[in-house]
Amino acid sequence: MNSPERLAHFFGQVLQEVGQRVRLVESLDYRADRLGSIFSYFRRNPDEALLYVRTADHPADQEAIANRAYADRNGNGNVESGDGWRFRGRSLNQVTGRAHYRAFAEDHAQMFGEQIDFEAEPDLLENSALRRSFGPLVLARQRSLLARGCRYKLRCHRQHYSDHQSWDGLL
Repeated sequence: MNSPERLAHFFGQVLQEVGQRVRLVESLDYRADRLGSIFSYFRRNPDEALLYVRTADHPADQEAIANRAYADRNGNGNVESGDGWRFRGRSLNQVTGRAHYRAFAEDHAQMFGEQIDFEAEPDLLENSALRRSFGPLVLARQRSLLARGCRYKLRCHRQHYSDHQSWDGLL
């Protein structure tokens, strides 16, 4: 993050990921008309979507949605493994999937010389877990998460767009 353009694009991506309320944990609270447009699993299985979405009669079953939407993707196991829910989007850049949690842990170790197994303890990417775990060090940890998020985005080549104003090669 060595230019104003890269910083602007990074924080724009953060805003897109966490929303104006800065939610550090992905919400899977969807209505039926949205779920299929976001997740291919539910486009292929529209009847299942109706079972789990938010309706006037019941709240969304966010765990069931996550386990189906993220099954067999990004290093996650199948629906029954529970990996979709366990490794749902967290942190400023919404790290999602077992493989990305592992990569995030590797980046953290390389950057800070400290081993934190985010794959084994995915809740550590949540603000509330940081507050409980680190008490007065929470601000330093939040800055650390931000730095890791920056490094992770760089590793994923997100700076290409800010440098070239093009998404070519990113999607």
